[in-house]
Amino acid sequence: MFINIKILKQLMKTTYKSAGLILAQTEDRYYIAGSRWEMDVKKKYIPKQIMAQIIDLAGEVPEIGTRKKYYRLNGKDECCNSDGALTIEPREYVEAEVTNLLLIDAFGIANRVLQVVDHLEIMNNAFILIADPAFVDQENESSISGPFFEGVSILWETNQARFRAWKKEDKKHERLLRELSMIDLSEDPE
Repeated sequence: MFINIKILKQLMKTTYKSAGLILAQTEDRYYIAGSRWEMDVKKKYIPKQIMAQIIDLAGEVPEIGTRKKYYRLNGKDECCNSDGALTIEPREYVEAEVTNLLLIDAFGIANRVLQVVDHLEIMNNAFILIADPAFVDQENESSISGPFFEGVSILWETNQARFRAWKKEDKKHERLLRELSMIDLSEDPE
């Protein structure tokens, strides 16, 4: 699976301790989500390390057709039913290009600038680095498609899995992004 396992495990752990980790299952896919990201993966391709992380954090995999939220509250592990999709819903996306431009926010988090047709968007750099060609299963997996952008999120996908993350709202850098949008950041300077 094309997902960088180390980054995904950290996202899952952080999400579980803060907003709550959402897990669901269909006949052929697992769905895993946090507050700013979601993914689904065909069951036969889920890495053992990710399944172990699910069991470690949630203690179970929800039954087929159910969606649950797992979280820690006051030092206790909790679980509740959760409404929403069991897989990533299809949307209309346009191609985006990851630039080499990084913005560091006030909390020290690295954010990557994406060039989308006529404007720029900011994404947490972890959501860019998670799609890692080094993790592609060369025998069973297609090459990574994306990132694609659809107004509020980006999508990476292969024939085995999909990963979607929501863009970062950054009022502080809005003017800078508008000005930079006039420049094609995807071109290499000569």
